[in-house]
Amino acid sequence: MKKQTIRLDGGEHAVVIETDGKGGGSMTVIGTAGALREACPDCGSEDCQRTCPAQAEFQDSQRELAKEQRLLFNAAMHGVESFLLALACAGVEIQAPPFAQALQTTLEQLDNKYD
Repeated sequence: MKKQTIRLDGGEHAVVIETDGKGGGSMTVIGTAGALREACPDCGSEDCQRTCPAQAEFQDSQRELAKEQRLLFNAAMHGVESFLLALACAGVEIQAPPFAQALQTTLEQLDNKYD
């Protein structure tokens, strides 16, 4: 297994990708929340799709907008995570400084768009 690590956000997050040399691999995000995606403020799951009991209990327009923004942000981040893993599995050296900077810029833009 080949392991590649990218440090993000001034070292706050790290993306660790391990590839098996056969086109497969896995990705782990180490950092504040343990993921690049945002967790549901009610249940703590990054994968919550408005289904936790706490979200059903509290309904108002501001919370609905925040939920929608979180779901859109997480969908975009899921795409970035999938693309990053696919690149590493294809043999792209993701630790190169220009690649890491481009990834950081992408993450910042997504954060700004869905903030």
